[in-house]
Amino acid sequence: MKEKGDSRYKRFIETAFREVSRVLRSYSDRFSKKTYTQRQLAVAVLLMKYEDKTYRDITDLLVEFADYFEFKNSTPHFTTLQKFFLRIPTYVWEFLLTKTYELFAGDVANVAIDSTGYRLHHASQHYEQRTGRKRNRRCFMKYILSIDSDSQAIIVSESRRSCINDNITFRPILKKTKDIVDVDNTTADKGYDSEENHRFAHKKIGANSVIPLRYEIPLRRTTGLYLESTCPEHGRYGSALTESTHDFVDINTPLRNVIKEALFIEEAKAKRALDLMVDDGDWVHMPEYVVSEGLALLGYSYKDRPSRFFAPIIEDWSGAKFSKSVYVEKGTYGYLPAGFLNLVEFKKEYGNGGVDALWKEVKDWISDPKKIFRNYSAGYLFSILRKN
Repeated sequence: MKEKGDSRYKRFIETAFREVSRVLRSYSDRFSKKTYTQRQLAVAVLLMKYEDKTYRDITDLLVEFADYFEFKNSTPHFTTLQKFFLRIPTYVWEFLLTKTYELFAGDVANVAIDSTGYRLHHASQHYEQRTGRKRNRRCFMKYILSIDSDSQAIIVSESRRSCINDNITFRPILKKTKDIVDVDNTTADKGYDSEENHRFAHKKIGANSVIPLRYEIPLRRTTGLYLESTCPEHGRYGSALTESTHDFVDINTPLRNVIKEALFIEEAKAKRALDLMVDDGDWVHMPEYVVSEGLALLGYSYKDRPSRFFAPIIEDWSGAKFSKSVYVEKGTYGYLPAGFLNLVEFKKEYGNGGVDALWKEVKDWISDPKKIFRNYSAGYLFSILRKN
């Protein structure tokens, strides 16, 4: 608990001791000299990083905070801190980071993944070339981080002493992140772009992956179930079709229409009849771009296709198409009388007079063709029935 007058150093040291105690024992073994505890040395190293000081400089600051650390007789020499840091395995510091994240963690996190690299020696490339030293590409440390983008807290870290490609590290670091917190969205730069990474994020982790395209690859050359397109307003976007996402491609409707139209063609040929289909105006694009290709694969030419008439669309109060599925599933049209929505109720309420009134309206569309090229609201048709 923060008390009035507590310095930021005291609060930091108290918090660091509390978290370090969850990871390190006081002493490494029973034969330790017990001059300083591992926890004291670990917090001293953390304070050094917090203040961005060197090992030599931090020893002067430890003298000022000796009471907070509860040193017995003296403060540790800077070489003691150096040897302690080298002695402690890297996974201990990584585990400490993970435990610290629990202070900020929620149920779900939006995660950003990135990496950085640095050399393990101080010789410049110019010096190596001038002295004729052979360059050692493996003298390089890559540090990979998984960060909660909302709280800016580090969730998982991993270091590798090798020159590996970024997209290879994506799956291991994301899996470690998933073990700690559920991931909603994961963001990374184009170095992590690959179909395997997108598929892993969607299928194994259940997260949306937001990674820019590394290369502009034509869609025909891609494999799997990851689809991409371009929005004129928001640019390129993609989606993976998996059980863990809510995205889907509706193939039922175009497939049904290919089958239905093929049956109509065969029936018209058998009966030597004129084949005519009537659709709503919003289906203008469907026969041309979807159904035509399906029928061509079945061996039907364009001349075999039935003639089509596109009728005006009936709109609801919101301007959307008057939909049977919306009515059945959502009950959206409860403000309209049952006779307007159900054929059985329509016959009871309006009878043949209602049918005649609607037929008269349709005949007016034929006599004045411009009326066909517009939409009509459900309220307009309801007003016709009420007049009747």
